[in-house]
Amino acid sequence: MADAHIDRDLSQLTADDLQALRAAADSGDVMSMRLVAVCYEHGYGVTQNVRNAAKYFRLAAEGGEREAMAAMARLSFLGKGVVQDSEDAADWVKKAAAAGHADSQFNLGEMYAFGRVVNADASLAAQWYEKAAAQGHGLALEKLADEKFDV
Repeated sequence: MADAHIDRDLSQLTADDLQALRAAADSGDVMSMRLVAVCYEHGYGVTQNVRNAAKYFRLAAEGGEREAMAAMARLSFLGKGVVQDSEDAADWVKKAAAAGHADSQFNLGEMYAFGRVVNADASLAAQWYEKAAAQGHGLALEKLADEKFDV
């Protein structure tokens, strides 16, 4: 069900589309959970409610949806819809990176490179930059060009 909505601009969803999306989310479809979260976060077809967005992002993330994991990292870091918690944000970044989310892999590389929330470790930074670069992440490719991250 949710696959029919992926390529559509969520801001253009009808009330029926949103109802179907919410039903799929409530039935356990993690992609639908993430899309409902995006609707709540941005106010697409519903009253904007970042707490509800965080609720659906968390459900999707706990169900293994890597974009939702990255969203939880962002919300936890910023304290949007949830209590600001750098440790929780770092945990979500690690989970999203391990699930193959390129931006999170780059962000985890940055965390290790600069010792943000984790102990600085140039070797681990390079490993995460390499994983992101393997997916074509431009900033990761630039970081690897810096000789201090050669492995």
